[in-house]
Amino acid sequence: MKYCVQQLMGSMQESDLGRKFLNCATMGDLCEVFGRGQQYKDKQEILGSQERPDKEFSTKVTKESREGTRKRKIGEEMVTEMFCPFVRGHYGDNESSNLPKTLLLLFARQKDLGQPMYVMEQQEKQFRARVKLGEESYGSMAWEKNKKYAEQGAALVAVKCLNITKDDIVWKQTKVAEESLDTISAS
Repeated sequence: MKYCVQQLMGSMQESDLGRKFLNCATMGDLCEVFGRGQQYKDKQEILGSQERPDKEFSTKVTKESREGTRKRKIGEEMVTEMFCPFVRGHYGDNESSNLPKTLLLLFARQKDLGQPMYVMEQQEKQFRARVKLGEESYGSMAWEKNKKYAEQGAALVAVKCLNITKDDIVWKQTKVAEESLDTISAS
């Protein structure tokens, strides 16, 4: 649907509204951009209260989400799994420092856990990954549209299980920032 609206917008994509539209990740975001957010929420409430043909599936997913993690043996290793789909729009534009893989890599380096190792699983045109960090393995139960998102999903599970936040990472200052601080303190 987003592609169709994008085609209809044509050159309007360069406008403020167009940029907001292109940054949307969910149907709720799209409705907010076009001033229909409340209508969308109302409709979701109505749909949530009705008997639905996919109720069994949605109940299963909700139950798994509520229960959080589960352990599963894959080969010789125990993998901690969680239903964590990766949604790129939740991490900002060009902010790679917010991405789960970046947080996990920096955390691993600072704790001397070695490089996180990713193992990919493919089913037709969908992917999911596991990441091994030290002696622990983590994976997402969600199937993703490409390998990059699958790795981010696995890293997201590890970040959540290890309670890693941006505040836990020691960010190194750039040389330019250090020189400007030295100049200020010398004045």
